[in-house]
Amino acid sequence: GIRGAGRAALGAAGGEADPVPAGPARGPPVLQLDRKGLMFTVHAERQLGGFALDARFSSARDSGVIVLAGASGAGKSSVLRCIAGLETPDRGRIAVGDRVLYDGAQGVSLPVHARRLGMVFQDSRLFPHLTVRDNLAYGRPTDRPALVGFDDAVALLGIGHLLARRPRALSGGERQRVAIGRALLTSPDLLLMDEPLASLDAARKAELLPFLAALPRRFAVPILYVTHSIDELLQVADELVVVDGGRVVAQGAVTTALSALGGAGGEDAVLEGVLELDGARSLVRVGPGLRLHALGLEGLPAGHRVRMWVPADDVTLAVGPVPPISVRNVLPGRVVAIAPAPRGEVVQVAVDGAPGVVLGARVSAAAVAELGLVPGLRLSALVKAASIRVPGLAGVGRPPGG
Repeated sequence: GIRGAGRAALGAAGGEADPVPAGPARGPPVLQLDRKGLMFTVHAERQLGGFALDARFSSARDSGVIVLAGASGAGKSSVLRCIAGLETPDRGRIAVGDRVLYDGAQGVSLPVHARRLGMVFQDSRLFPHLTVRDNLAYGRPTDRPALVGFDDAVALLGIGHLLARRPRALSGGERQRVAIGRALLTSPDLLLMDEPLASLDAARKAELLPFLAALPRRFAVPILYVTHSIDELLQVADELVVVDGGRVVAQGAVTTALSALGGAGGEDAVLEGVLELDGARSLVRVGPGLRLHALGLEGLPAGHRVRMWVPADDVTLAVGPVPPISVRNVLPGRVVAIAPAPRGEVVQVAVDGAPGVVLGARVSAAAVAELGLVPGLRLSALVKAASIRVPGLAGVGRPPGG
């Protein structure tokens, strides 16, 4: 964590941790904010060799996960480093609530330790000679009440049995959980996470993702989370900010902003709905007249909110009556757009029964010609239940209101 901890913050935020941690640094007076209505705004311009960063976005969320997504080299990590104070923009303004962290025009640039931010990187950067308990305790604020209780953080992250161990005795996933706990216990106004799962294997990622999804709802702290993994962002994101070429090109709900990612992921559909039980079948109600069959939902209770990913490669189109087939989701609709893609063409189909739901279907140019596909044409989109992907399998549905 980097809020309220001087050299410890710099060790955690840039390079290896110091062999012997220093005490909390004395910085300028800080104002304790009422979390209700917390907003952060980012305008960061910086020339990095031949790369120009000009990122501008804001969020009114006082909790939840805002994912900063984009291809490698898009500028996501540079944005986080500017917010943290590890890099200084050439121009712009960065504020959390009514606290200005950086304002180029006014000559304001708070040092790292005074920004009241927590930060988690790909590697945990724990102090190797300290126990888990001491790593967690280091950097806790002493000039104001803690917003997060030690026992609460330990319980949520499931690290109570690790408190007496040192980092070398932990797995990669356990080290990252401790790093998240340390950042959280600094009582940050904003938690920054720069691809925190990138160095972990699939099993450790699956272990850690539920903790990440639960954090902002338990402690009401907003998280700005950088990733280029579609599966990760689908599991944790409440809001999506897409960065391309150093600029923000889209921001909003995951179901709509994902299309701005480009490539295969941008042609896929993300749907959200509520789980309904119909005898032995698990269905997801996406709209008033649309219920989808998906696999892997068994065991989840009725009413659970579910986020689903429907790849354009897995959507088949049929013109005319559809005979009895094994495909469970036969969805009437109409063509709204046809666009060339890196592979074939993508046909956008507005599905009946759920206003605003559009599925992409990747087909060949020959199929477009032979089926006579044009905007306005009525047809059916066919999606196998097994092709609807629920990120994290059945474990990452979202609670009502989440």
